[in-house]
Amino acid sequence: MITHLFIQKQALRHFGFMIAISALFAFNPSYGQTKTTTNDTTLQEREVKGAISNEKGPLKDVNIKLEGSRHGTVTNENGEFTFPEKLRTGDVLLI
Repeated sequence: MITHLFIQKQALRHFGFMIAISALFAFNPSYGQTKTTTNDTTLQEREVKGAISNEKGPLKDVNIKLEGSRHGTVTNENGEFTFPEKLRTGDVLLI
């Protein structure tokens, strides 16, 4: 009889321990790592400005378009342009 009570107490102790451990994992927040920090150069957006010219001088009214989109701009009389939206590393401009 004493052995039976000892086993029951031990089983209750193990059960309580398992509940406590489960609660620690269930209610403890966990955090994953992502690459969305503002210091990450692969995700930074940049304003793009430039000038288009050839050996004869600046080129006026040249279309500049972001590949895969409908966004674009045109060069001015000095061949200069400022793209209307910020671009990310790896974006391709079609001229």
